[in-house]
Amino acid sequence: MTAFRSRCSGWMVAEMVIAVSIITILMIGMLVSLHNFSLLNRYQLLRHRCVAAGQAQLDAIAAGGPTISDEEIERLWPEAKVTVAESAGAGQWQGLRFVEVTARAVFSEKTIEVRLSRYLTAAVE
Repeated sequence: MTAFRSRCSGWMVAEMVIAVSIITILMIGMLVSLHNFSLLNRYQLLRHRCVAAGQAQLDAIAAGGPTISDEEIERLWPEAKVTVAESAGAGQWQGLRFVEVTARAVFSEKTIEVRLSRYLTAAVE
């Protein structure tokens, strides 16, 4: 009976090594995919911040109040930079003003840029 045990002991070690190798490969694959999901989540968060900051700036302009200051935008939406461009409407939009808000953020050497625009009634002077 001892001879039978000595013949099978090598088989058990080989099975254990293969099982540990497979589990290690699966765990490495899971860690890589979790890292990629984390990067995607961060990208989406920055994109959402840009949309929110641009929409808030556009709403502030449409309400007729002052625009939101750069310091306030930085406080509310970190890493988002907002610029505003206004021009007079042309053609069928004459008499209105065209307001375009561009929000930008930088994510791992890529620039996220969101442009929102709206025609508003001309400013009353």
